[in-house]
Amino acid sequence: MEQYNNINVDLKLSQSYKDIDEILESIVIIFDIAENKLFYQYDFEKIKGLVPLWISDSGRTPESAMTKEVFEKLKANCSDELTNRILYWFDLQSPIYALQDRIESVKHIIYELYKLIPHSIKYKDSDYTSAVRYMDSRSSLIHTYINVIFVHLASSFDLFTKIVYELEHIDLLDFSTYPELISRKDRILYSPNKIKSCELKKTGLIFNNPPILRKICSFRDYYIHNGAWDYRCAVYGAAVDGISEDIFVFLPDTDDNGNLIKSGGRNMFYSKGEKINVTLPKLISDVMAMYKDSINELVKLYPIENDTEKTLPIEISDVIKSWYCNAVYNTHANDKEYICNCLFRKL
Repeated sequence: MEQYNNINVDLKLSQSYKDIDEILESIVIIFDIAENKLFYQYDFEKIKGLVPLWISDSGRTPESAMTKEVFEKLKANCSDELTNRILYWFDLQSPIYALQDRIESVKHIIYELYKLIPHSIKYKDSDYTSAVRYMDSRSSLIHTYINVIFVHLASSFDLFTKIVYELEHIDLLDFSTYPELISRKDRILYSPNKIKSCELKKTGLIFNNPPILRKICSFRDYYIHNGAWDYRCAVYGAAVDGISEDIFVFLPDTDDNGNLIKSGGRNMFYSKGEKINVTLPKLISDVMAMYKDSINELVKLYPIENDTEKTLPIEISDVIKSWYCNAVYNTHANDKEYICNCLFRKL
């Protein structure tokens, strides 16, 4: 049986890739929704390019080398409402970018996965006359890719929940001080019960808790807390009269709600014979369809109002000045050069 070592990389996965790319583009609108909701009364576009590095990146990215202590000095000297909204806005961008990253990573991983194993089979189980089990570094890598896909998809549900939770609570935040992300404060992960909007819980949407979502989360949870569902990390090859071979990885049984079938301490039953490398492309496309419908509903729920007249506070020049000057003047002399170096990105 040479098929395992000579995979014909027939990547008929264009629909899955297309679905993922479409969602990556759709996520961009979430940035617009959040910015519009946060700065509904401010013309933020006029000053966006003036925001210094310490506001946008310190404590968030390696673009800034500023310490926590210096950041807190600057923050204390710039405590107006607009600055606090901007600080919060950059914090809120983090889970949105992370959502994009999780979904894009799935695209890259399935590309690598299907270099190692086919995404289709030729025969029915009843046709096979012999089989072999492969356990080697390649089979381990195949299982690793599959597990990471489940982890990243389930993680994307957590992130999407955090984002929607923030949108639902922005109006309740007090921007007289710099607020912490409320989803972080409340330790929010995926849970339809945490989302208030009934529109986002319609059938087919992510917060309707569909079986496919529960299935993904079940495998993620098992992998994270108990290890791989197949401790052998086996890949199976089945042949018909020794002439041809199908390659596949079995997936444990789940019930109609997407939960693992259990009996006592056993929850890895394989009676359904599901082959994850065959069903995975459709599973991913189904998840992307859920995201598409959920984001479309989010757009309806939070329409972007372009016709609303927006202004800037009269004291905006003082606000911008405080970002660059007042913080430096009110900081110990030994810190001034360090702070100035952190105001702008070094290209």
